[in-house]
Amino acid sequence: MQNIIYRILIFTTLTTKTILPAPKEFGLQLKLYREKTGLDQIETANFFGMKQSQLANYELGTNSITIKKMEFLAAGFGVKYYYLANPNERIPDLVQMPDDLQSFVEVCLDARNKTKEERANQPKERTWSSKELHQLIDEGFFDQKKSSKQAFLKINPNISDEDVTNKYGQEIGKITSTLSKGKFSKLLDKLPAEGSTKVVYFIKCVN
Repeated sequence: MQNIIYRILIFTTLTTKTILPAPKEFGLQLKLYREKTGLDQIETANFFGMKQSQLANYELGTNSITIKKMEFLAAGFGVKYYYLANPNERIPDLVQMPDDLQSFVEVCLDARNKTKEERANQPKERTWSSKELHQLIDEGFFDQKKSSKQAFLKINPNISDEDVTNKYGQEIGKITSTLSKGKFSKLLDKLPAEGSTKVVYFIKCVN
């Protein structure tokens, strides 16, 4: 009887919208249920113990799906498969879904918040202007051999040497790139640092 009900619900709709093939209709509903929980595809796939690509194909309706698999997915949301497949049935709120799903969502949200906090605490990258580096040249900073790291510390005196090494590697790379090209390459000599694979910069002698 349930199979008959399912076929009626899937192959025809009780509204006037376009009739969709069974996998497409089920996939649309599956996506709506997932979105109701607030989980993304990767998180939902982890909950069901499958690959994200497999879940994506189910949601798109590009793969055939068995009744057994429909039952498995629907049970995860706490409903029967023929209920989940019916676009006219109300999707339950998260608090009405199984406890294990609610707990999983809570864990995922905590992980997201932790990631956001970590990103917020990371230093904001900045784009170097040639004005800052030209000022160092005008002040005689490069009258002695200096590295990109030393230039960074000169411009940012409040940042510790340890933080520069651990957090600002990309910024050092940007300074190196800037000092090695364009007008700066005409003003500064780029020399190998003693006992290192890194380079230092030194003001060019004017003949």
